[in-house]
Amino acid sequence: MESNSLEVTVRGTLAPRVSGLAQYAFGKTLTDTGGADWFPADSFHPEGEWGRADTDRRHQFNLLGTAALHRWVNLGASVALQSGIPFNITTGRGDNRDGLASDRLASVSRNTGYGPGYASVDLRWFRKFEL
Repeated sequence: MESNSLEVTVRGTLAPRVSGLAQYAFGKTLTDTGGADWFPADSFHPEGEWGRADTDRRHQFNLLGTAALHRWVNLGASVALQSGIPFNITTGRGDNRDGLASDRLASVSRNTGYGPGYASVDLRWFRKFEL
């Protein structure tokens, strides 16, 4: 496995009762396996499986914020944006006769497909009770 990333985090207070955190990560992870239950496209020739890791997300952005505006008005927000994870493009056949239908075309390497990105927005209202 080989992984490189650049991560930037900024946190602070925008007003006396408003604070937040913004975090961005740009990274790349390469590997030659997908884990313990993973099989190469050709079990007889596992070389050439070096490619993007199954969990490789190039871009990740998180934004968290809270605002304590009144005793009954406390708000929180969370935003997460992530690029898609890779996937294998297979033929669905077992032409190499290894018993697995995970073959790829000769010109297609491991995890060359790009999945959809991910976006999440969470909002909350909260009230603090002390006992």
